[in-house]
Amino acid sequence: MKWYAFNDSESSNKVNAILDHNTTAKVPWNSSGSNDQMVEAKEALIKDTKTWNSSLQPRFIDANEIAKITGKTGFDVAVSGEDNWFYFENNTQTAPSLSQGQAKYKWLFDYTNNCTENGCAISDSSTEGYWLINSSATLINRAWAVYKYGTVNDDLAEYDNCGVRPAITILKSLLS
Repeated sequence: MKWYAFNDSESSNKVNAILDHNTTAKVPWNSSGSNDQMVEAKEALIKDTKTWNSSLQPRFIDANEIAKITGKTGFDVAVSGEDNWFYFENNTQTAPSLSQGQAKYKWLFDYTNNCTENGCAISDSSTEGYWLINSSATLINRAWAVYKYGTVNDDLAEYDNCGVRPAITILKSLLS
């Protein structure tokens, strides 16, 4: 498996990492359409990672973590509505013009459908993106996701167009 470290600091004894691909291609966040709790996506994460070392504590990445990675200032998913989505490359709602492999943050949306048109390196037609842990703060039927466009935005929780991409936090001492 290939992992990418993110939001690391030298002073921390731990490092966050996200897998480079989804472990489940498509699953709803919550098939009831409610965003009061993640259901099917959480079940898929548990199923996908049940044979992993339990100390890894697989989880979903948070939209605020994505904003920190890309340097998006002023973003707080707890108060952000559906109109606060953004492209990774420029932290705006203006699409950057990128060719395959040119995106700085391609590792965040590689292995999604037709993502090469948006600057990622490797496309995978089985999924549009992956779910984040966050539900919408303003709409009761939406949850946040990373999409093939190189964006973070919210979508209907009942949609099964996104998948599961595990993140983990591990002790740096285990890496040496």
